[in-house]
Amino acid sequence: MLAEVQEEFVFKVVGPAVIPELKFGLKRVAICALIPIFGFIFSMAIVILSQILRGNRELNR
Repeated sequence: MLAEVQEEFVFKVVGPAVIPELKFGLKRVAICALIPIFGFIFSMAIVILSQILRGNRELNR
């Protein structure tokens, strides 16, 4: 079998892994602050849309 013949039969290593000098990406505090804000906005949008649709149904009766 090819896997037994070659050590790297699927991938070829181009270069070694390098640890970045600076952290990259969003900070945990930003993520923990933004998710509840977006959740609140999304839930308010759902409530407002449901009230609008409920109001339209009551006007048609």
